[in-house]
Amino acid sequence: MKTTWQLYSETVFYLLQCLPEQVTGFIITAHNPNGVLSPAPANQLADNLLLAELEKRAMRFRRIIGCSPDFRHQEAGWFVFASLSEGSELAAQFQQNAIYWVEQGLLSLHPCLLTQHPVTALGPFRNRLLLAS
Repeated sequence: MKTTWQLYSETVFYLLQCLPEQVTGFIITAHNPNGVLSPAPANQLADNLLLAELEKRAMRFRRIIGCSPDFRHQEAGWFVFASLSEGSELAAQFQQNAIYWVEQGLLSLHPCLLTQHPVTALGPFRNRLLLAS
């Protein structure tokens, strides 16, 4: 059985809005706090609260969906054009195990609540992207 960290490391991303080629920012979700599966209404409420927080902070963002490679598990999230430290702060606020960071075309997985794990390089971001047609 795969660990949570291994599952996070396999995530692909479905974009509903285009991103610039050389983008920098973090990917965050508010779904399933502390890594515990939550019912859909609770996840929707958490997502709405995260969206309200992004708007309150006047952050720029785009909708993005994190998916398992087989698409069986999906979590709505946000690509946020902001610093890694801001992402880590929001992840703590919304009780998230990790966030993804994109810089110079490279994707990495950063622990937040799962502090026993090291930052994990995941390769080119474009290799993990699926675009809406």
